[in-house]
Amino acid sequence: AIERYWPFMDSDCHKNFRLTVCGTFLPKCSTGSTATVLPCRETCFSAKRGCSQKLKQGGTKWPNRQLKCNRFRRKRQGSCLKAVPNHMAPAPLRYAYCEQNTFSACANLSLQIRTLPNMFLQSDERIIQLEMNQYEALLQSRCHDNLAFLLCGVFAPFCPNDQQPFVLPCRETCEEVEMACAEEFQRLYRGLPWPAKLQCHRYPSGSSQQACATPNDAAIA
Repeated sequence: AIERYWPFMDSDCHKNFRLTVCGTFLPKCSTGSTATVLPCRETCFSAKRGCSQKLKQGGTKWPNRQLKCNRFRRKRQGSCLKAVPNHMAPAPLRYAYCEQNTFSACANLSLQIRTLPNMFLQSDERIIQLEMNQYEALLQSRCHDNLAFLLCGVFAPFCPNDQQPFVLPCRETCEEVEMACAEEFQRLYRGLPWPAKLQCHRYPSGSSQQACATPNDAAIA
């Protein structure tokens, strides 16, 4: 039930949206008690005010049945998840450096210049390599020609020539890979779902104003 709201959490329409959704579907437990702690009514309403328009733009409505704000306790009644200030998000980090991509899985890509840290703030090559190694069996399955491109673009994003922090794979490429490889991933990894870091809603669409990369790109302007 919670998965359908992931794109709106990542859109940062309001900081309390994530708190409201996760706090409702995965409620916090009280220490030394069997009771659960749900979002405060004020938390829910602040998220609803901030995100209703974004939900509408995404072709859906505020889920009044699951997230009916009036059913939550008021903040003054205590024992609920209080709203957090919705400060503006900080400016995106500039990339730390651009250099030749040395990860073995990326050796045959047309885009060979990477930038770190990646979108998950990973900059240690050893840690990144260990994580990429987990996909070796999937790569060997050849479930899709662009799987290596997707993995490299996620874990070692492509280095642009302008002031953007990094350029990620386009969502459409991600969706093609997921459609072709998700079943094989589950088979190889004992029923595990498609990895969270490869959830395609995280990545920009080729039709959006945000730059993204496709396997046919020889360079990124």
